[in-house]
Amino acid sequence: MFKHCFGPSSGPDIGLFKRFHDFWPQIDRSQFQTANDDPVCVEVLMKLVGLKDDVISFAKQVLLSSQQTRDDYRELLELTVLFLGDTPPRGVRIMAPGAMHRARWMAKLLYCVKIWMFKQQFRLTAREETGLREMSLFCCLLYTKAWTVCSSPATAPANDLVFLKLAKMYETINKDISSAAVNS
Repeated sequence: MFKHCFGPSSGPDIGLFKRFHDFWPQIDRSQFQTANDDPVCVEVLMKLVGLKDDVISFAKQVLLSSQQTRDDYRELLELTVLFLGDTPPRGVRIMAPGAMHRARWMAKLLYCVKIWMFKQQFRLTAREETGLREMSLFCCLLYTKAWTVCSSPATAPANDLVFLKLAKMYETINKDISSAAVNS
């Protein structure tokens, strides 16, 4: 999916993420946008309103439980809630971008959502903005929940099937993203 949204990369760093990391001190963290502030996102969310509400409810439930101990998982859940237009239980806490490594899928998710939320303060190309929107929508609506529950061996087959069905259904929103997710 990431390769589909941003194209192939030739170096160890992701240039967009490095630029954002370096620009972070200039970001006003109180001035972020949610999916509700973007007409394209609003159109997608209207088509998937039940899914949006389910994800927000799930994320808040996990955040309120003692189940989630890792900071990066909590950050992903909180960013998902914020991106989808709600407020996490601890309030708005947006952490500075951390280390980025190509092998860390979650780092890509965290960077994509953060950059998209601060796109008004950070200069992006049209392709970058579109890629960030596509990644953020798919990841917040489908991937965050699947990623959070994947560590339960007892429910893994059912969770995988639910994710695969949702990824296939997502072709009504974005055929290329759906295809990339289903194929991987």
